[in-house]
Amino acid sequence: MDSLSYEIIEIIADYLDPVSLSMLIQTNYRYNQLDFLYYWKHRCRIDYNFISKKKFIWRNKYIQLYKTLCIYCNNKTTLINHFFNIKICEKCTKKNIKYHTICKSHAKRDYFLNDDDLVNIKHIQKKNNLNSKYPMILYLKNDIINVNKAKYSKIEFDIMNSNKINKLYIKNMMKITKFHILYTILNEFNINIMSIISIIDIYSNKMYSKYIKYKNTDNSQLLSKILELNYIIEYTSIPWNTWTDNFDNILLIHLLTSNNNYFNINTYIDNKINTCILNNKDKFTRKYLILNTNLNYNKTNLSEFKYIFSYIYYGLYTIDILKEKILIYNFINSNNLEYSYSDNKTDLILVLNKYYIKNYSKRHLIPSLLYKYIYY
Repeated sequence: MDSLSYEIIEIIADYLDPVSLSMLIQTNYRYNQLDFLYYWKHRCRIDYNFISKKKFIWRNKYIQLYKTLCIYCNNKTTLINHFFNIKICEKCTKKNIKYHTICKSHAKRDYFLNDDDLVNIKHIQKKNNLNSKYPMILYLKNDIINVNKAKYSKIEFDIMNSNKINKLYIKNMMKITKFHILYTILNEFNINIMSIISIIDIYSNKMYSKYIKYKNTDNSQLLSKILELNYIIEYTSIPWNTWTDNFDNILLIHLLTSNNNYFNINTYIDNKINTCILNNKDKFTRKYLILNTNLNYNKTNLSEFKYIFSYIYYGLYTIDILKEKILIYNFINSNNLEYSYSDNKTDLILVLNKYYIKNYSKRHLIPSLLYKYIYY
């Protein structure tokens, strides 16, 4: 080898990978002179498409490129295959089955292996995004396939795989059947399950997913939840992020604050409404008194005015006080006055007196009941 010319050495070196090249250089001082004969500059251009007019120690540059580029496509990558300790990009990893990996759970599930079968197989640990407490264990897929072939004959593996597929088919058919049953029942209530399927689990605390996934075929509780959910969506304006699993509270607030009646929806909801009214007689008595008293309050939702809601729900204030509060409310709104509707009379006095001075010629428009707050 000492007698070979540099030209022959370069031709030989063209067929070597970076590791083999490094070993070749260490065998003889003459080969180390390749640094000074532009060989490494040539390899940087050929292997990594790296061209530069700057002055480098080109062998060092070649080694630097080797450590940052994919060994197949020569594109820059930060990924390292720890099984082979090489740089290889995600795209090239997918193309080459040699580098394919499989997690422990899938290896056991898809190739019918147990923990003992996997004890002596090379593996790496990786962060588990689904459960940070337990790292993901990865194997080379080829290694798992080889263990499977050693444990089972092709016929045995095919039979086991066929049984697994049949079980999965039966499981999926059960899910489809249960969904169809639910779909048919809800159609009788004029409820399209597809329109609410994305939020059923939110309201029912995953009751829908459990019904579809597990063998339990009792859907009565789930149907009740869906009927409640449909009522909330159809008749109330309650935002979904304030829902609770206590429908009775939602129903009570809605019935107390709405001017409309919501009977004859379906038997389940009707029973809920009747029970709600029966258990809260005092509250509904106050509501009907409000509706039958001429308060000159024309809002459709009784909760929009906090004093009315406080009277209905807590029994605070009296009808006379409510009349005065609504009179103030209507006067303030019709004249676009700034007032926070607090119980602080000083604020009200300031607002009304300011209006009186500014609109003295229109003072006759001020309701007589409000003159007790005016000191001019």
